[in-house]
Amino acid sequence: MSQSKPSNTKSNPDEKAARRQFLRHQKELAQLAAIETGVGFSSDKIVAIYLDASRSTIWKWVRDGLLPRPVRITPQFSRWENSDLKTFKDGHTQKAREGANNA
Repeated sequence: MSQSKPSNTKSNPDEKAARRQFLRHQKELAQLAAIETGVGFSSDKIVAIYLDASRSTIWKWVRDGLLPRPVRITPQFSRWENSDLKTFKDGHTQKAREGANNA
């Protein structure tokens, strides 16, 4: 007669939360890498992370004409082209370098 160990199929809620957080972080990293390659589209949340700004700042920059306008997918769904974001950031990084060199 063999004795089987009780299966521990119930996961610890903290482990589940940690796993969800890990997966969310990995997804964000993949989306940020996609911007660097200039492929695909990104949400305002990812754009904010990429440009180290808040989501409200991203939309203010769009209103002020500093950041390219997103592509309107539906009336409530907008995404930025990753190639535009990379060009934007590369341009601003270059201007910052030139400004530092002239100082």
